Amino acid sequence: MFVDPRTQLIDLINSYLYSKTIHMKSVMVNIKNKLEKGELISLKQYESIVKWIERDIKLNREQLLNHFSPVISELQPYEEPPSLEPFMTGESIYECSNQP
Repeated sequence: MFVDPRTQLIDLINSYLYSKTIHMKSVMVNIKNKLEKGELISLKQYESIVKWIERDIKLNREQLLNHFSPVISELQPYEEPPSLEPFMTGESIYECSNQP
């Protein structure tokens, strides 16, 4: 069964926020708020909470990183931004190859 990493991370953070022994609640609240808004978290933010996650999810750090990579900004695939080169060189993006 597939578990959504964003939802799972929010649920884990919620459980940590109830603990009296956690001294970094403000960091966790910030991460939780970003996730709830649909934003990505940074790798540094993830690394600040991974030691807690390891205790609850019995995977090694590499497996955890792979599982939660969809919500970590630095681990998103890079997409080349659109280029204005065709316009600058006079090429038409609407040219059809099957016209005479």
